[in-house]
Amino acid sequence: MHTSSFQATTTPASPPTFSLLPRSVPFPILSLPLQLNPVPHRLRLQLPHPLPRQSELFTLSFSLSLLLNASPFSKPQPAHLHFLGVHIHAHVVKFGYACHVFVRNALIQFYCDCSRVGSAKRVFEEDTLCSDVVTWNSMLAGYVRNGEVRFAEKMFDEMPERDVVSWSTMITGYVLNGLLEDGLECFRDMRETKVRPNEAILTLLSVSAQLGLLGYGRFVHSTIEGLRFPMTVPMGTALVDMYLKCGCVEKARILFDGMAKKDVWIWNVMICGLASHDHAKEALALFQRFVGEGFQPVNVTFVGVLNACSRAGLVGDPRHYFKLMVDGYGIQPEMEHYGCMVDLLARAGLQIM
Repeated sequence: MHTSSFQATTTPASPPTFSLLPRSVPFPILSLPLQLNPVPHRLRLQLPHPLPRQSELFTLSFSLSLLLNASPFSKPQPAHLHFLGVHIHAHVVKFGYACHVFVRNALIQFYCDCSRVGSAKRVFEEDTLCSDVVTWNSMLAGYVRNGEVRFAEKMFDEMPERDVVSWSTMITGYVLNGLLEDGLECFRDMRETKVRPNEAILTLLSVSAQLGLLGYGRFVHSTIEGLRFPMTVPMGTALVDMYLKCGCVEKARILFDGMAKKDVWIWNVMICGLASHDHAKEALALFQRFVGEGFQPVNVTFVGVLNACSRAGLVGDPRHYFKLMVDGYGIQPEMEHYGCMVDLLARAGLQIM
């Protein structure tokens, strides 16, 4: 009897505290007044006390994802998202789920997507023994998305395990922050580890094209062939674009002609590339073939066509194509189209003084 009485009057232990959380947090965590809650009513969650442990982990992680993918009719601001996310985080700590890797990964991604990288880092550092490669990748991606490429680089060097996502994230981080050659070197390092690249390799083809680094572009192409990657339309488009921008028109032509499937974008890349390398007649012939195969021209298609006319000095043709663009396809001219027309008239000595 004394034991039962003692148990009945004993004050339960306080839940673990966390430095990111306010001292007083209302629960259930998402049962806020509607006027204060930017998440649509039909998406709001009422979390009872206590939830079943199996479903709780999923519910908490799903709630964090939900805040970042709210209804198109409700566009909450990052401050509101952060406010609600902290409440969910409080629920995580209160019920002892902070050490579950699935929930921790969702918290890290949430804070990073709200540009609260410091908060994400504190979650990450709370218990690194509970981290897996996904946790490290989430933090790495958070640094990259928020422009903290040097912090990402440091974390990448400290990773106990790296997978293809880790390498691709770091390569993309370099490229997005203008460190293009670092991105290419990172790719070389990845190949030495025998990690099989994924389609993030397209980023490197874009870098090679931007810098005119034909040697790197060929290295990436040989890697694609060596790994027997399927030649998808995006892959083929990136390769054709790289070779054209590096001046290898014949190689680009061979790749283009060898593509079993083509979409409007690879046609546009080829038309514009031929025009920029003074293969004007071939570019115009390719445009006719493009239309003949049932493709619908878009804005950039006519930039290539008008540029081809300008470089070939064809005064009559561009006026025809300009009219076709507006009247035939309903495409409104933009600065690039007018620029091509002005360049053409200037080349023909028809400037208006």
